[in-house]
Amino acid sequence: MFDRYLLFVLLLFSLIPGIVLADTENASSFWFMSLSRARFSESVEGYLDFHPRTSIDDVQPGQDGNVRQLISRAALGWRLTESMTLFQGYGLIAGYAPKQTEHRSFQELLIRHSWSDSNLMHRFRFEQRLLERRSGASLRGRYFFRLQHPLPVDSLSLALNEELFVTLNEPDDAIQTGFDQNRLFLGVNYALSESTSIDFGYQNQYVGRRGGVADISNHTLFLGVFKNFDFR
Repeated sequence: MFDRYLLFVLLLFSLIPGIVLADTENASSFWFMSLSRARFSESVEGYLDFHPRTSIDDVQPGQDGNVRQLISRAALGWRLTESMTLFQGYGLIAGYAPKQTEHRSFQELLIRHSWSDSNLMHRFRFEQRLLERRSGASLRGRYFFRLQHPLPVDSLSLALNEELFVTLNEPDDAIQTGFDQNRLFLGVNYALSESTSIDFGYQNQYVGRRGGVADISNHTLFLGVFKNFDFR
């Protein structure tokens, strides 16, 4: 019964881009992410995130095949419980098309738990974004949800991610409060070992734009490599 319900939910999520993104401009990208997590003690953990994003076919002419963004993030966290961790982090976001550098401080609460045979993750992140050529800090909230459910194949699982971005203030005329973007990922996770796994699949990034400009639906081929270290 649970597996049938899960299959229905995954199918519904996979249809959302085609339903809500009808009147948008389309783009295609390849995103790679390397995420390394480390456990330093019973209470202290941290992570490093390296994330280049390459355009395959972009809405801006002449940008095909370029690295559009290079994101580097680091965070240090304190385990409140075995399933809940509070992080403080910093990110450097180098943009190339258009060219722009962003310094980003963020705080996040990460919650991990299980439901039936599935592993679930919730992440609540609050960002303070300092962008070049912008006055003041842009504040943004993000909610990330992940469901990972084992398949009847050794080391292989279904993976579903959903993340909503909401801008919380208006530091200048170029940034407005409200919906910023949504990301939906559907793919598979393959466990190479107890400490290393890979995500591979399709991600739809829906970006809301203001001023009468059409929103963007970015169809992304996503590859993620996850590594866990334990120094206890």
